[in-house]
Amino acid sequence: MKTQELVKKAFERRLGFFSSEETVFRLINGDGDGLYPCTADYYAGFILIQDFEGDSDLPSKLLKFIPDICSGYSIPVRGILLKNRGRLSQGDDIEAKRKSLLLDGEFPAEEIIVRHMGLDISVDIINSQNTGLFFDMRSARTELLNYYPEFESVLNLFSYTCVFSLHALKNSVRRAVNVDISKPVLSRGMRNYELNGVNVDSRDFVKGKSSDLIKYYKKKGIRFSFSVIDPPTFARSQKGSFSAERDLSSYLRDLSQISDYVFSAVNTHKTDMKTFLSMHPGNYELIFSANEADDFPYSENPYLKTALWKIR
Repeated sequence: MKTQELVKKAFERRLGFFSSEETVFRLINGDGDGLYPCTADYYAGFILIQDFEGDSDLPSKLLKFIPDICSGYSIPVRGILLKNRGRLSQGDDIEAKRKSLLLDGEFPAEEIIVRHMGLDISVDIINSQNTGLFFDMRSARTELLNYYPEFESVLNLFSYTCVFSLHALKNSVRRAVNVDISKPVLSRGMRNYELNGVNVDSRDFVKGKSSDLIKYYKKKGIRFSFSVIDPPTFARSQKGSFSAERDLSSYLRDLSQISDYVFSAVNTHKTDMKTFLSMHPGNYELIFSANEADDFPYSENPYLKTALWKIR
């Protein structure tokens, strides 16, 4: 099938989103739409193309077809951007390499407000690798709506911009504690709270290692109704490194001592669902599992594995 036909088919698959309240969703999902190595996401009028090889000729082809397809379906597009997600080399200026380039239309502001599952979320589609929102979690978050009424408090580890906590707080959970080693992303989490009329208490935004906070709460005898652990596949900081493959199991063992339920996730093709589930201790009872949302079709196996567990 020709590129133009694949792009048109991918957009037709998502037309329903344009008549929904969601203003952020995936338009092209690489292999899942037959268009590797690129993805394309819609952010409230802007389209962000990401090239995972970094030097592919596909973005220029997408730019050739996307404006006409959008016009044909009356899809509002203010600008089209490209982000290089190719492999980094030693000595690369990471900030410059990951900064999005304008391909067509107008350049967006550094903050765009998108609508996701009833929430207003601040995103930056220009700078850094991640925009501030992992909306591939839509299916898992939808499932969690059935359980939030049972939860009073949530501990959100590796919290990034705190969207999990915000979603819980806006759906009956009373308190959330967010933990991340990055002060800037916690600040963006506070911004997301403000956008949705949720009170910002600085004590609920903890800069530090998730493992240290687990130990602290265990020592103090503090428990949470529900914990979220959605870590990066691999992360390095001045305080050490984290590998989901190496470290997740030990975090899960410790979490079972301070939490009644745990929502866990890994985001990598390297770990299949069977391996992911086997990482959890024997006292974890599986309640449900979910993969990436419908706008993230895959050709073979899902990369996102999530599950909610009850601690027995």
